[in-house]
Amino acid sequence: MKRVSTVFICLLSVFAAIFFGGCDNNQGSDDNGQGSEGTITVTVNEGEKFYYSLTTGEQVTGDSINTKEWDIGFQRPRTILTNSGITATTLNSGGTGEVWYTEKTDFDAVVLSDAVKTGDLSGYFTDTSKWFYSMSSNQNITYNVINYVGYATGSGTEADPFKTAQYNQKQFYKRGEATSSYPVTNVVYIVQHGDGVHISKIQVSSYEYGTGSDTYVVTYKTLD
Repeated sequence: MKRVSTVFICLLSVFAAIFFGGCDNNQGSDDNGQGSEGTITVTVNEGEKFYYSLTTGEQVTGDSINTKEWDIGFQRPRTILTNSGITATTLNSGGTGEVWYTEKTDFDAVVLSDAVKTGDLSGYFTDTSKWFYSMSSNQNITYNVINYVGYATGSGTEADPFKTAQYNQKQFYKRGEATSSYPVTNVVYIVQHGDGVHISKIQVSSYEYGTGSDTYVVTYKTLD
């Protein structure tokens, strides 16, 4: 009887280890970011920049910002960066992030099939640099693809800033009635991470413009 009891207790221990071990392995995000989701709330003061990993849901700091580890960044006013294009070049990150506009405002309605690339990347955008003429001088401006819409001054070169082109994308905000009012549009974006592999959907659910700081609230969830 004692031997049977000992065996039974051992079996229970093995079963418990397998069961609870399996539960732990399924909690949170796994190595490729599947199931990672959450809300980022950040207040950015003048002159600051904050970079985040959508895979881990954590801030990326120090030398890590010069890598593919971050996916979206924030500064003021009204600026959301992606680890792509001119942004990646400036930081020497080599980030290959991209953004696609779903045309949807229902966060839950955006699913993995919305983000599938078919080889035609014309619908995807990266942060870029564009020349235009302003205030009696040619200026090279960094355009962050989640931010800008309808700058009709064009996108030429330093010698030809009036070259015909218009940066006309879907902003996360719109201009309100008050000077400092910028209500969000609730547009859902699909963001390819800086690593060029994983993808997440994001939605700016709140934005507050202040005299010395801006506050962003962003909901995100990985789709791969």
